[in-house]
Amino acid sequence: MALLDIIIDTLRINCSVVQCTGYASEIEALFYLFFFPTVFIILLVYILTNFIFRGDGNAPRGLRLLISVTLYAFIVMEGLYTMFVSLSRFWWLFAVILMGLWAFMRHLIGGGGSGGGAGGKMPGFGGGSGPLGYFGKKVRGKLEESEKKKRTQIEQEISNLRSSVNLMEKELEKPSPGTDMTKMIGEYHNHKKFILTLTDELSEMGKANVVGIDWNIEKLEKEYEDKLKELDKKVEDITKKVYKQAA
Repeated sequence: MALLDIIIDTLRINCSVVQCTGYASEIEALFYLFFFPTVFIILLVYILTNFIFRGDGNAPRGLRLLISVTLYAFIVMEGLYTMFVSLSRFWWLFAVILMGLWAFMRHLIGGGGSGGGAGGKMPGFGGGSGPLGYFGKKVRGKLEESEKKKRTQIEQEISNLRSSVNLMEKELEKPSPGTDMTKMIGEYHNHKKFILTLTDELSEMGKANVVGIDWNIEKLEKEYEDKLKELDKKVEDITKKVYKQAA
């Protein structure tokens, strides 16, 4: 079996969709069926990993290699390689157009400037003056806004919870007619569960961080945990007094 046939079979190229024969030479066929599509895929993988790891160069090379190999294997096994064969015929044209748009956007949005990042590299996602940096800052801003809202909501709910504990303490000292302390204690625990759900959501936001935001999630969780423990201790004392009065 010829090398070209092996490549067609291995990469699952659909010859009814793309041209597999009729090239001037086998070398030309190898370029169109293997080299150009592979370089095109490598370019996309580079952009993807640069997006995931923010282009800071700190990600382990082994992890980048694993993602690259896995994505390439997935494309081949899912029969998507044929699509890249078609696209790669024009990928240089696409690259020239994209680079032209990038240069235009860099000067339009970034106010000109020389180079997009350290060492003349294309700016990483979330920083730099080029379009990637611009849109990265937009995404970063949205994420920071969401985190701030979630944090504000948690702090407000803890404040409300503290107010309900203060009210229970007052009712315990000077009971009002019809006050059900057992119900108030139950409402406290339900409210606390809701707050814990919010803190879990905030924790997940921190774990999903892909743009380099340092939210100090562990510090915030510890702070919220200490506040809830303080309130739990008060409610525990209130509960003991309630049961003692009922006995």
